[in-house]
Amino acid sequence: MRKFTSITILTNFFLFLLTLLSISKVEAQNSAVEISAKNIPVNLVPGKNYTIAFEISNTTGNPLNLSSEFVVSKQFYLTANLKKFEVSANDKKIVLFTFSVNNHCAASDYKASLKIANGNNNMPIASREITLSVSKLYNLTVEVLNAPEYLRLEKEYFCEYLVTNNGNSEEKITFESSNALKIVPDNTLLKPDSSMVVAVYQLVPENVRSKTMVLNNLKAYMVSNGLLFSNRVAITLYPNNTKKPDLYHRFPITVSTIFNSLKGLDTLNVFKFKVSGQGFLDKGNDHYLNFEYSGPSQSDIVRFGDYERYSLLYKNKKMEAIVGHVNFSLSNITETSRYGTGGILNYDFGKTTATVFYVKPRFTKQISDSYGGKILYNLSDKTYVEAGFINRTLFEDSEEFNSKIFNIASFYTHDKIKINGEIAYESNYKTNGFAFSLASYLNLRKLYFINSAQYSDKNYKGYLRSSKQFLSQTNYR
Repeated sequence: MRKFTSITILTNFFLFLLTLLSISKVEAQNSAVEISAKNIPVNLVPGKNYTIAFEISNTTGNPLNLSSEFVVSKQFYLTANLKKFEVSANDKKIVLFTFSVNNHCAASDYKASLKIANGNNNMPIASREITLSVSKLYNLTVEVLNAPEYLRLEKEYFCEYLVTNNGNSEEKITFESSNALKIVPDNTLLKPDSSMVVAVYQLVPENVRSKTMVLNNLKAYMVSNGLLFSNRVAITLYPNNTKKPDLYHRFPITVSTIFNSLKGLDTLNVFKFKVSGQGFLDKGNDHYLNFEYSGPSQSDIVRFGDYERYSLLYKNKKMEAIVGHVNFSLSNITETSRYGTGGILNYDFGKTTATVFYVKPRFTKQISDSYGGKILYNLSDKTYVEAGFINRTLFEDSEEFNSKIFNIASFYTHDKIKINGEIAYESNYKTNGFAFSLASYLNLRKLYFINSAQYSDKNYKGYLRSSKQFLSQTNYR
């Protein structure tokens, strides 16, 4: 019995000594490395990225080869959670970890810890636990899912909206809409990252006399905080007494004819027809086309005297082109108006507009053809200048020759005042000529004043020739 007691005492002493050695070893390990977190992010937002810095201090007199592991919740994503590094004796090392928060991470406090181990044998040395707090995120999206393209004969209609909870908590949502007949459903409980289709029914307004727009909207309220999220859609409403819109966007063409038979000394049969079309070539109304043909010529019959004519016009936001029978005007003292066969092209460069043309005049034998162009430049919204050129083939005094005219004009408009002036120079192989014009207009409510002066010398072969004019006029309304 005495012998057994001695063995027990020795055993307990040995265990006590082993415990002291273990405690001493842990304390030595813990005191060798100290960890401090420098910038713990607060109020983390789902979907965002964050960086946290830890300061690792070596309190020993020897360099330490260390490895670190940053352990976080599954709701966080780390770009790298394991890092190895060396800390010099009695020195410090900054270790950075970058992580992102799951888009639908629930609002809560999450534990994270940095574990430091011996880089050679992976024996734990120290650890530091921190708390990462994720804030509550309130976010709904309301998207138009389905809506009528237009309304006309319907008594009621509905639009569908897709409501999605992009937050990180389950939310009770109530729905409202202006002038709604009913909403299906009118409330719901929506989990994070989930969606629901909501239909808004509405009556179609009655007694609509012209094309108009109706609005359908959906308002989604979060019960927990009163936040409002909404969307709306505008729908074209046509009156019942008008044609439905052409869903195929066809180009309208009109054809008309006339036939007459005249009996007298001779029997004359007159047949004419006209084909025309005008409209936009695309649904965006960016490209416009207009064409017309009328004929054939019936100029030898007084009662139905008419001439064949045709034209094709194309226009968009920058350009306008017309070919066929056209009418062109350069200016009052150069070529005020000339009708014939040819083409005109206008192009808008912004502040500058350029025009080129070619016209073979009809109903005159004095001019066989003419071509040229002009450039208009806007100095401001009230002032612009214009420069032009025209070359004509003239037939005068049994002689055919070319005549060139150059002109510069300026225009100013401001409220009640309008002023414009122009000078022109004409040249041909025989003579040179000069002309100018100046005009001003003043509008004073009931009084309207007009003053103009025009001059062209005897050698000038433009629209005005050897002319001197002065006009002063006052109109009372």
